[in-house]
Amino acid sequence: MKRFLLFSIPIACLSVVFSSLRLPQEDSELTLLMRKMTEEMKKVKTLSLSDQFYADWSVDYKQINLAAPSTEAKKGPKFDEFSRVFLTQMDRFQKNREVSQIRPQYNLLVSTCIQCHETFCPGPLSMLKKLKVPEN
Repeated sequence: MKRFLLFSIPIACLSVVFSSLRLPQEDSELTLLMRKMTEEMKKVKTLSLSDQFYADWSVDYKQINLAAPSTEAKKGPKFDEFSRVFLTQMDRFQKNREVSQIRPQYNLLVSTCIQCHETFCPGPLSMLKKLKVPEN
């Protein structure tokens, strides 16, 4: 009986430990899209600092409404409102042809990201705040 207990207690402990481990989740479509958006925005920031227009848009930002989130709690009417504002600001920024408006328009665009992330997914906030540029 002692042998059985000595053998089964460690096995039971290991079983508890392994069952409590969470396997890493795969990144959601929305997470992957936002990573691409961030990489492109870093390029836009570099040109904005030189008061130059960015023309090599490669990310389909409209996918923000279609990309699946990691949980359904990360989408909904409030998210849809934020994404509408973001897409409107993106459109304005891309159509802007006034050099004096590059930085302010860019910062407005980044601010829409920050506002949404303050509500939904605060993890990237410090990185997003670093995307802003001085406006003078």
